Amino acid sequence: MKELWAQPSDYTNPVVNRNFPDPTGIKGADGYYYVYGTNGRTNGNFLNIPVARSFDLASWKMLGNAIPVLPDWAIKDFWAPRVINTALHLLFRCRLLK
Repeated sequence: MKELWAQPSDYTNPVVNRNFPDPTGIKGADGYYYVYGTNGRTNGNFLNIPVARSFDLASWKMLGNAIPVLPDWAIKDFWAPRVINTALHLLFRCRLLK
């Protein structure tokens, strides 16, 4: 009988081994998966919304900061982003206003 699920290759949890709370993810048109997380420090750098990318959901590459410069209306924190994959990637976020 043919397997219904792909067999996992070797990987070790956690697959994203850094400060990456409240992740949300989408599959991009380029075939990669993208995850976005709540703000925090990673390798000594503060990221408003960290972004990582994977082709196989086991090997992840950190891409950096989805919002490298805070908009004028923001105080400091972005929590639990939600990304919807449409013709454009829309990023909805929780925020504190000035």
